Amino acid sequence: HLELIDKNPYSYLAWYNLGHAYSCIGEYEKALEAIEYSFIINPQFEQGYHDCAELAVQIGQHEKAYEIYNEVLQNFGSDSEVVAYMSECLIKLKRYKEAKKILNKAYRTDPYNDEICYYLGLCYFESKELNKAIHFLKEAILIEEYREEYHATLADTYVLIGEFSQAETHYAKAARTGLEQSQYWTKYISFLLERKNYEKAITYFKRSINA
Repeated sequence: HLELIDKNPYSYLAWYNLGHAYSCIGEYEKALEAIEYSFIINPQFEQGYHDCAELAVQIGQHEKAYEIYNEVLQNFGSDSEVVAYMSECLIKLKRYKEAKKILNKAYRTDPYNDEICYYLGLCYFESKELNKAIHFLKEAILIEEYREEYHATLADTYVLIGEFSQAETHYAKAARTGLEQSQYWTKYISFLLERKNYEKAITYFKRSINA
């Protein structure tokens, strides 16, 4: 691909493929730069924007990812999925007020998008507006029941308001849904230990080993 680019430096697909090649060998900064060239050369190459933003998120460059997703909206029109990705970046950057603003706007046009509901719930959780957090997290679960992060965040919220029975229900659902992901078993078992429910904690610890 470098040879192709030497011959034709304005081949956006060569830059795009070069970026993925760099990504596959772990040279992420070079990958990011190469994929970015693909849509600088061809501003209508939507896949380039998405792949570049996704890589930026993976390596922790949330500000850059947010800016790229913003370009996607400007160039290709409104898209609730892109808004969800943007809000995730803003939440990582602790810019909750901005995230809530774009999410509430997206929710009005697409109230059945589970990720929009989830990120709204997460924003309100981080802002300590717990009743609103519960409302949107429950909406997200109603739309898409089998997302472990939805249940875990709702459980965390219930803990903060002292609804321990509800918290246990959703920690258990998070662990069962994310069966092979140790963090959800850890959350559930830690909760049981904090509640001094040692027998159940031991039972689920054994289950987590076999999961």
